[in-house]
Amino acid sequence: MQELEADKTKLVQKLNDALIKLDGLNTNKRLLSQKLVEQIQFVRDLHKATGGAGVDDIQSIVSDEIKNEYKREKELHKVLDDQLTRAD
Repeated sequence: MQELEADKTKLVQKLNDALIKLDGLNTNKRLLSQKLVEQIQFVRDLHKATGGAGVDDIQSIVSDEIKNEYKREKELHKVLDDQLTRAD
């Protein structure tokens, strides 16, 4: 019986550790989202200032960055989801 309680305690601690890590990653994600919003606003301001000249290249670069960031976040989410599933 004590072994079960010890195992339960270890699993709860492991889950808590994973949740703390997830919280930190969500904080980082929120900060990255804020930076992304700033970049998008910069591109819009640049578009207004230049009348649209050369903005397609900038929009393409920002779009690629957004796609790459989304892919990284999606992969990270899958890893964390797998870890949480295993902890259960």
